[in-house]
Amino acid sequence: MQVLKGKSRLAITFVLKCFACPYRVEFSSSNFHEGTQIATINTRFLYAMRLIGRGAEAGKMFCGIMNLPQPHTRFPPYGKRILNAAKLTCSRGFNSKCCEGSYLKK
Repeated sequence: MQVLKGKSRLAITFVLKCFACPYRVEFSSSNFHEGTQIATINTRFLYAMRLIGRGAEAGKMFCGIMNLPQPHTRFPPYGKRILNAAKLTCSRGFNSKCCEGSYLKK
């Protein structure tokens, strides 16, 4: 039998129990960021909304239409996580030879 244990916005934790024996297993519908209880699906959802130029209201509407749990009302922690990842990616990219502009000086 599958029982809903709890949810972390878009991520859901399931519990499987056997009626005939003591077998029980729990699993989540999403992975979590290392060292935190933040589900990766929540961060990916926010990133997708930002990528297509939409915000919290569009996310709520999408979740309502798709019959999904409502997204986090606290977007800033996810926005900061995405901003930090973008800064790190850009700094690594600009430090490489191909992005220094040396190929333009022919």
